[in-house]
Amino acid sequence: MKADGRYRLDATTAADGQPFVVYDPTARPQAALGEFARVVAAGGQPSAARAYCYALLPFFTYLDTDPVQRAAGRHWDSPPDDVRAAVRAYVAHLPAGQRFFLAALHRFYRVQCDAGAYRHADPLAEPLGAVPAPAGSAGATDGRRREADAAIADPLLHSRLLLAGRQVGWGLRERCVAQIALEAGAGLEEVLGLTLGGWLDGGAGREIVADAVGRGRRMRILRVAPLTARLLHQYGETARRLVDPAGLSLTDRRRLLATEGSDPDTVPLFLTARGTPLRPTTFRDRAWHPACAAAGLALEPRDARRWYAAQATRLIREMSSGAEVAAALRRLAAYLRGVDGTGAREDLLARATAVTAAHARAQDRFHARLGDDLGRALANALRIAA
Repeated sequence: MKADGRYRLDATTAADGQPFVVYDPTARPQAALGEFARVVAAGGQPSAARAYCYALLPFFTYLDTDPVQRAAGRHWDSPPDDVRAAVRAYVAHLPAGQRFFLAALHRFYRVQCDAGAYRHADPLAEPLGAVPAPAGSAGATDGRRREADAAIADPLLHSRLLLAGRQVGWGLRERCVAQIALEAGAGLEEVLGLTLGGWLDGGAGREIVADAVGRGRRMRILRVAPLTARLLHQYGETARRLVDPAGLSLTDRRRLLATEGSDPDTVPLFLTARGTPLRPTTFRDRAWHPACAAAGLALEPRDARRWYAAQATRLIREMSSGAEVAAALRRLAAYLRGVDGTGAREDLLARATAVTAAHARAQDRFHARLGDDLGRALANALRIAA
């Protein structure tokens, strides 16, 4: 392994009993992080072990490379006051995932204290307190905004994030949520608000009706790539069935609708391990931010919609000309906006269907390009792993 000044995680050379190995900047195994991963994985949480380590790696790199921390002689095993000072300084510059990072670090120190590797009181046993605004914080905010804008301009963001999700242990549920958001230009609340009824209204395929009731009614039809539709069906038959309160797959529930008279719009598509609806904050902190940390991205889930709009616009301009560009951009804007009104739901659904159909040709080309990019990225990752 080549040393490049950063801490790294490598699952391909893990020793027996270890889910993976963490290397320090000199390409030597980092014992504390390795033991932390082993303990968490041995507790039945191998995906959490990977996600936690990915959240901690940049902090360990920061301790070794930041001039202030180096001058103060701060390391992970320094006394609690020094650790807390380093954490406050690091969190003040952390672009995303602060809560997840702090949860991971707290667990790390609990493991080290239990093992006797950290010879002081747990530095995060008490709340960290307010993080002071650093000098030049406006400039730091501008820098984070520039990083986010650069990521949104990256046509390979879809494959980068999915590969990072694979690294941190995403399952079918996380993949489906992220792919729907990126491929349909949807907000996290929209995706996690999807129901069995919306899936069936869209034909249980590539289209899913996102139906929100407020003042009147707003509706969008989220249209995804064929692979994502297959993954969603697979999730509904396997992982979701295991946590469904009645032990039913989505297909089972579909069959029962004719006889049980239940409302399919009350059945959420995405569930937690306890069988409750998956909340946006849970997905953001436990899935999105760890994957972004692994990919080196400073993004929030809401940026998925911005990325879709930017990349779809780019493709339209590349593949269309003249008046067709303006017409295609109007269809894209209508698709992202959805429809609203106070009339019958059937009328609203018909209007939303027409809006989605008008954008479908451009979206199919967009999805095809995403599939090609992801295929190449996966093949490259497999070559590197071999």
